[in-house]
Amino acid sequence: MDDIKQLVDRAKAEFDPRKFDRLKRLLITPRKEQRECDYRDDGPFPCWVVAESEPLRVCLVHSEYGVTDEWGILSLDDYSLGMDAQWHVSLYHAFLNSKLWDGPMPEGYEAP
Repeated sequence: MDDIKQLVDRAKAEFDPRKFDRLKRLLITPRKEQRECDYRDDGPFPCWVVAESEPLRVCLVHSEYGVTDEWGILSLDDYSLGMDAQWHVSLYHAFLNSKLWDGPMPEGYEAP
């Protein structure tokens, strides 16, 4: 769990204060879960939930087994790793593309 906390701490550098203030309210003590992948039969796969919103039923996770990248936007209602579009190169990009950020996108922003 310490490694996951360190990843989240390092990810903070990408955030401006307004966005990080919003994320900070959603961060939780990392929780390990096992999730299934629709594209593979050799699961379940471990992932770490690092932020969540009960009202929106959405969480941000880190997993070395992400469908395309290591940071995902997943549902709290099932134990799926979701689809490739739900996975991002960083916590920042996952946060911006989730329902958890409801502010304006940065000018010229394109998800990598």
